[in-house]
Amino acid sequence: MDENITRDGLLRLAGLAAAGGAAGLAVPAIAGAQVPTEDYASLYVSQDGRDSNHGHSWENAKREVQGALDLVPSGGGVVYVGPGTYRPFSITNPPGRIAVIGLGDVKVIPTGSQPGITLDSSTSTPIVGPLIENIHVNGNGAAAGSMIGIQLRNMKRATVRRCRVSGCSVGIDYVNDAGGFTERCSVESTLVNNCSTGLRFHRTPTGHSSFSYNQISNVGIDFCSIGIDIGGDSPAVPKLFGSAFVSTVVWGQTDGAICARVAGDISGCFMHLNLERLAGAGVIGYDVTGKAANTLSATVISKSPGDPSSA
Repeated sequence: MDENITRDGLLRLAGLAAAGGAAGLAVPAIAGAQVPTEDYASLYVSQDGRDSNHGHSWENAKREVQGALDLVPSGGGVVYVGPGTYRPFSITNPPGRIAVIGLGDVKVIPTGSQPGITLDSSTSTPIVGPLIENIHVNGNGAAAGSMIGIQLRNMKRATVRRCRVSGCSVGIDYVNDAGGFTERCSVESTLVNNCSTGLRFHRTPTGHSSFSYNQISNVGIDFCSIGIDIGGDSPAVPKLFGSAFVSTVVWGQTDGAICARVAGDISGCFMHLNLERLAGAGVIGYDVTGKAANTLSATVISKSPGDPSSA
């Protein structure tokens, strides 16, 4: 893990614009209001827009992200989102290259039944998966219900970059159900804070067993009751959580917090975890359950939280 990535530094990195500062950001624009007919499109979303607009210029921006995504052609496109607060959106079985990029202070508010952002490729395997960048998914508190920040459901090759997820029951949720499996996804330079669980790997009773080749790098997990949960509440044990690269800082700051719960089989992974107790009593570094059969097959380099009596 980069020794220069401190807690304050990662907060700034993850929140460059998601936290509010957008100085120096160049806002893309296109000339005129003509609707292009190409197979790849740029679309625009603004808090001042209307969903009756065509969305192909800032002057005719859509009001909601989903309205713009629904117009992305088969070849793909990029959706630029201006500062403001927006409803949840989803990208399901993307036909082409799709990016949603926030410009400035962009917030998405999840509901009790719908994650803030859902990425789902249950019936497809994209060559290049969707990109989500510079968005703050902001729930109404970890104890408020079942809010999920970002859900990767049977998703392949998605990238979440420079985002922040806060105030949710689950920050970033990797889910395998009967529709497939989640692999080769990347979460980069992102902050998850004030959630019940920061990162969760969840397999349903009929879900595929594998969460392989995922990459999690320069991710900070702060003020979460459980930092990383690999199968802890899964009806079926995830096996194999394999060939993954995980470079993460988990700051334990609540009483009885668990930095990493391992209840799935891990093999062929490189896990570089900085588990640091900043506050809270009885913070646990690793909670390895009896269901985790192959944890010794992984390379784990970690710093335990606080003094040994609290780990």
